Amino acid sequence: IPPQHTPPRRGEFHLNKKRILIVEDEAVVALDLRTTLEEMGYAVAAVIDTGEAAIAEIAIHRPDLVLMDIQLAGPMDGIETAAKIHRQFDIPLVYLTANSADATFQDAKSSAPSAFINKPYRKAGLGQTLDLALDQHRRAQATRQLLAAVVRHSHDAIISSDLGDLVSTWNQSAERIYGIDAERAIGHPMAQLFADADELPALLERARGGERIEYIGQRRSGEIKILHISLVLSPI
Repeated sequence: IPPQHTPPRRGEFHLNKKRILIVEDEAVVALDLRTTLEEMGYAVAAVIDTGEAAIAEIAIHRPDLVLMDIQLAGPMDGIETAAKIHRQFDIPLVYLTANSADATFQDAKSSAPSAFINKPYRKAGLGQTLDLALDQHRRAQATRQLLAAVVRHSHDAIISSDLGDLVSTWNQSAERIYGIDAERAIGHPMAQLFADADELPALLERARGGERIEYIGQRRSGEIKILHISLVLSPI
């Protein structure tokens, strides 16, 4: 006897459906959004009304996209919430808001959303915007993975740091050339790793100012070996 198929109840979803987290403090709007998204074939991961709860939900369940109002319950508004999401997670975010003031738009833009949708929304426009945001995010991920592979397998030492000069990327050639493995390098100051490079702090300061620098000099590999290097520093 073939197994019977039981359609999923509301709140359940198949693994191949894209999961949308709704962050909306108006209960009627949130319910309408949930119904609309499920009719379009999305799965609603959860409906949240505060920024704090949204970040906690993302940390645990990692939805595919966040659909969020700018005005939320609780002390943290949507713009502050989105900025924290952007810093902590690689998830596309779409604003859904009735506040179309230019000042609000400029503030919201700084949190790097994928798109804006004005209330009242149209079902067709909502679906197209979400689909485009998900597709753009997928393409961006693929590009980052390709670039990461290029960096990882380059014959040149490729190193990146944050503005505080803490190493964030240290590829295989950097390990080979300088004799320092990535685990020892990442998260540590450049000056600590190249303690003999007296010119390095000044070069890094110039790069922080936006300058691209080409430098010929020396670096120590291990305790004894001296390397002659051609160094390029570029701000990203």
